[in-house]
Amino acid sequence: MVRIVFFIILASSISSCCSTVIRTKLDVAESLLQIKPDSSLTILETIGSKDLKTSEEKALFALLKTASYNKNHIAITSDSLIRIAVCYYSAHEDQRHRMMANYYQGLALDYAGEYTAAIICLEKAEKDALAIGDPLYAGLIYRTKGDIFNKTNNDQAVLACFQKAIGHFKKLENPEYAEFAELSLAVCHINSKNYDEAKSILQLLQEQTNNGLLKDYCTLNLAMIMLV
Repeated sequence: MVRIVFFIILASSISSCCSTVIRTKLDVAESLLQIKPDSSLTILETIGSKDLKTSEEKALFALLKTASYNKNHIAITSDSLIRIAVCYYSAHEDQRHRMMANYYQGLALDYAGEYTAAIICLEKAEKDALAIGDPLYAGLIYRTKGDIFNKTNNDQAVLACFQKAIGHFKKLENPEYAEFAELSLAVCHINSKNYDEAKSILQLLQEQTNNGLLKDYCTLNLAMIMLV
C-alpha cells in the first residue's frame, strides 16, 4: 500500500514538473516573439502536442506558434490552429491574448481572401488593443485593416487606417514601424492620384529615415510621381 502511494506521488510530481517545464518554454517563447522570433519558433518546435496538458497551454501554444510563423515571414494559410486560441480566449478575461488571437486570425483570413471575416476579427482585436493601450498591436491592426481596404478599393478607409497606424507606431521606440506605414500611406495617395500629398510625405520620409531600403523605396516612388 505504501509503495502504491509512493508511485502515485512520484507520478504526480513528474507530471507537475513536466507541466512547469512546458509553461516555462511557452513564457520564454512569448518573451522572444518580438525581439528574436526565430528563437521563439525554435523553442515552440520542441513542444509536442502530447506535452500540452491543459486547455490554457494548448491555446497559448496555438497563439504563439501562429504569431511566430508570422514574425518569421511564414505565410499563415489557414486559421485552423489559431482558432484554438480564439475559442479559448473568447471565454476568458485575458484581453492581451484575446487581442493577439483575434489579430492573427484576422491575418489568416486576410491571406485566405476572406476579407469581411478578417475585418470582423481585426475589429475585435482593435477593441482590446485600445482598451489595454498597446500601441504596437493597435498599429499592426490598423495597418492590416488598411491593407485589406486597399485590396477592396475602399480609398477613404485605407487612408484613415494608415493614419491611425502611424499615430500608434510613433509611440514606439523603433521608428521603422511608423516609417513603413508612412510609405504605405504615400503609396495610397499615389493610387488616389493625390500626388502632391504623396510627394510631401515621401520627401520628408527620405530625409528622416536611416533605413537604406526605405530611402530607395522613397526614391522609386518619387520618380514614379515625376513620370505622371
